[in-house]
Parts: sequence; structure tokens; C-alpha cells
Amino acid sequence: MKIKTSLEDGIQTLRIIPETDFVASRIDDLKKYCWEMVDGHPDAAHIVLDACGVDLMDSLGVNFIVGLFRKAEASHKTLEIVRAEKNFMEVACFFRLGSLFPIHAREETGP
Repeated sequence: MKIKTSLEDGIQTLRIIPETDFVASRIDDLKKYCWEMVDGHPDAAHIVLDACGVDLMDSLGVNFIVGLFRKAEASHKTLEIVRAEKNFMEVACFFRLGSLFPIHAREETGP
């Protein structure tokens, strides 16, 4: 996993790049790491989850993303998902995650 912080359009942004599938066997580690990163960057007003490389997502993966959204909201931060692959987008659309926060497919945001 990678973490980057940057100033984008005057907003401190925390970019999380998991580089792993959002499946049951990985959720505990993902959750622990991401929660620590959100808590560890109180100055970041925006969280970008870079989903490039996330091909599979099961129901626990969906719960993880909803939990990250709630964590962001409770910390007065916004969440956005970028560079989502086709399979990720299909699951996100099925669960209507786009009604909670912006999700951008890989084609929309480039390589």
C-alpha cells in the first residue's frame, strides 16, 4: 500500500493506493492501515482512494468502503474513488456506492 499527501486545488488531500483486492482475506489489514492513515492525517480534508489495481471486491470489500466513507464523514473529510477498474465499477454500481461519494472509472481519470 502507498500513501501520498498533497495540496490539490488548495485542499490538503490524502491519497490511499491499496494495490490489492478488497476481499475477505485482506480486509482486516486494509481497514487497520487506512484508519490509521485517516487518523494520522488530521489536516487532510479530502481522501482519494486510488482503486487502480483493485480487480476483485466482495461484500466485505463493500463494507470496508462504506466504513471508510463513514470514517471520513465523522472526521469532516470527503471521500472520492478514482481509477476504478471495470469489475470494481460493476460492484460499486450494483451497491449504489456512487450515491454516497464520487467514483471515477479509470478511463475518466487516465492511467
